[in-house]
Amino acid sequence: MWPDRLDAARRAAALALQVLAIAAAVACLVLLRDTPLVLRCLWTAGLAAGAAAARRPELAIAAYAASLYGTPRYSPDSNVLVRSGVLDGIALFAVAGTALWRASHPQPRPSRLTWVAAALFVWIAVASVANWTVVDASRRSSGHAPILLVHAAAMCWVASAAMPGRAAARQWASWLGVGLGLRTFLQGREGIVLENDLGPVVLMVVPFAILLARCEPRRVARLAFGLAAILALGIVALTYNRASAVAFAAATFVFLWQQRHRGRWIAIGLTIAVLATGWFASGAYRERFLQAWQELQGTSSGSVTERFALWRASARLVADHPVVGVGPGRFATEVADYSPSLRGMVVHNSIIHAAAETGVPGAALYLALFLGVLALTASIRRHTSDPWQRELAGALQLSLIVYLIAGLFLSRHDMVMAYILAGWTIGLRREPIDGPPTGAAAAP
Repeated sequence: MWPDRLDAARRAAALALQVLAIAAAVACLVLLRDTPLVLRCLWTAGLAAGAAAARRPELAIAAYAASLYGTPRYSPDSNVLVRSGVLDGIALFAVAGTALWRASHPQPRPSRLTWVAAALFVWIAVASVANWTVVDASRRSSGHAPILLVHAAAMCWVASAAMPGRAAARQWASWLGVGLGLRTFLQGREGIVLENDLGPVVLMVVPFAILLARCEPRRVARLAFGLAAILALGIVALTYNRASAVAFAAATFVFLWQQRHRGRWIAIGLTIAVLATGWFASGAYRERFLQAWQELQGTSSGSVTERFALWRASARLVADHPVVGVGPGRFATEVADYSPSLRGMVVHNSIIHAAAETGVPGAALYLALFLGVLALTASIRRHTSDPWQRELAGALQLSLIVYLIAGLFLSRHDMVMAYILAGWTIGLRREPIDGPPTGAAAAP
């Protein structure tokens, strides 16, 4: 009797969630008239995907990522997305739907990395509360809104429960491909040049496009994802972002190591590496790296010199606030106390930024989580007997390497996508999930 009532209650809650999600989607489309129609449609689709969250939570989380990263980061529309509550709504529907989904799907016991992630987010909350008395919304960096860390915790939890299957990878690559394609179209070629957000984000999606280009059972799907991977690499090349270039080099090396027993993919990887080297060695990329080298030698000044100044000021700030930092979102204003000319800027290093805003314990937990997750991908690749899980772990490993390497030069400690990948990795099983591998997925 009680199981029947609980099941009926879950169905009723799922229906209510669907109604609310559709109502929110209609409201977004109608009320946010000052936002470009293409973005409103993307956000509306993200909200509407919440209607399926109780049955397909991976759909809601992919829609969340597409809505967030498909919106140009440095445009007024990004502020509208965050401040209007649309992004909060998508996250809320994803969490509520996953909670209903988990109620009817048994979950494994929490792993050590689950507790590390929980400790990190608890410490972030502690740092926020400790600095609450001096927090003013006007003194926070709009590009690093503290609410994104709340979303990161929620999405990490959702991903750890609902992302292990083949459908999740397909939804992830497809939604983000559409979102990032729309973003590139809106920004145009001139808008993506030297844009330090788009390049790393696109590069983090490329491993999943390559994964599906190799492992999808249908030839048409493999060709579509292969074309998407080529176009994505083209977008990265046109950003002329040095962090993306360094991350690409590291990820390419790891990819070649992963595929060391597969001659065809070694050849493809080497071909891409040679073409990329030619691109990096000529034109604007070459000039940008030469400029960086001149700054390192002290014969010129520019963004590299500015980063060193930021890191020195950050070191003094961390020394003054070693335990809980200055609070999430407050570095951009607090750094002015150490160097007024740096007001409004970010650290351009994820680890240092985490230490500045959440203290040394926060940075230590941040490192423990992402290095632990990276080690877990290597462990899964070594020990799993399921070809799909091995390939998926490899894609996650490459994406995380891109994130961590780019994060040495950019402040992305609050990047929700990275925490989704962390949760996704934590939730991987070492036994087959989707049944016997099919098509290209069965390749050794």
